[in-house]
Amino acid sequence: MAKFDITDWSDFVRGIASPEDEEKMQRLLEPSATEASSAAGVVEHLRQVASLGKADHEAPVPSYAVRIAKAIASVRRQKPEIGQRRSPFRRLRCTAAFDSFLQPAPVGTRDLDRSHRTLTFEAESYRINLRLEHELEPRSTVAVGQVMQPSQTEAPLSRVPVLVFAGQDEIDRTLTSAFGEFQFEGLPQQALELCLLIGEDFVELPLDLASGAAHGAGL
Repeated sequence: MAKFDITDWSDFVRGIASPEDEEKMQRLLEPSATEASSAAGVVEHLRQVASLGKADHEAPVPSYAVRIAKAIASVRRQKPEIGQRRSPFRRLRCTAAFDSFLQPAPVGTRDLDRSHRTLTFEAESYRINLRLEHELEPRSTVAVGQVMQPSQTEAPLSRVPVLVFAGQDEIDRTLTSAFGEFQFEGLPQQALELCLLIGEDFVELPLDLASGAAHGAGL
């Protein structure tokens, strides 16, 4: 066993070890060998690993999972190039259609609760509803949203990758549910960007959680 490491035994299990090494390893597995028990344990473990790997390789991968993996990897690698020719995504112009902070308070009332904010963004045929809830202890923000496609009878969009960036750093990511919903908790109250990948379309929502501003118009 001392001569062969885990890589050598992996080659043995896969049948790609050299004839000389295979013969020596086979002798180590004989019951009379001093290290037979230890060698047999390593081989059995590696055979189980190889069996699991083969099963995973043969299992079909859902097309949506492949798309999501490629999209997330591409955004992390090419985020500075979004909107340029080299980007594989089509960047959509996004506008803020509704902001609860901009709505006048009813006559005779005073709106003292500024911890919650409701926003609606539109980007071509997509609509993103967003609710921001600011927590004081500790200071953080909860973002709850829903991605819809109004042109298709208010159809929610499921399995949409949603990522949160602070500058070039990815803070968090998730997928929308069957109802097109997503949620992030514990977001730092600073300038963030909410990025959504809907097929080949890229939607980016800049949010300044430190000041409570949402720069959605004119993106």
